[in-house]
Amino acid sequence: MATSVAFAVIVAVGIPRGHDRSGQKPARNGFAIAARDRVLLAALLFLLIGLLLYAQASYALPLALAANGLPASLYGLLITVNGAIVVIFQPLFIAWLSRLPACPSSASPCHAGSPRSRPSSRRAQARGRSRRRAMSKRGR
Repeated sequence: MATSVAFAVIVAVGIPRGHDRSGQKPARNGFAIAARDRVLLAALLFLLIGLLLYAQASYALPLALAANGLPASLYGLLITVNGAIVVIFQPLFIAWLSRLPACPSSASPCHAGSPRSRPSSRRAQARGRSRRRAMSKRGR
């Protein structure tokens, strides 16, 4: 609690007010861009599946073992074997993955859903250059 209050005081005193009022609309970002990124959505799906499996191992497995009359020590043995498998096979898996070819460019299928892989128009490129020039003039 005391550290939260101390941090709030530091923020209130140390950060100037009105610093972010530049008059420009913020760039479009956030969930709209993330929702168009197929690689990110696939990664999130696999993460969700992994979390569901982990939750089953953490919560349902001990209940299932107890319901079948198996000793609690079996759960401890299963969790220990799981940790040993991770420790033993993770370096081997990483070595195998490091031999696979990396994505050669941003136009490769590895980045197919990302916004950076889409070619931008000349008009968008010109707008970007003019924004950078305007920002550099303000920074001088």
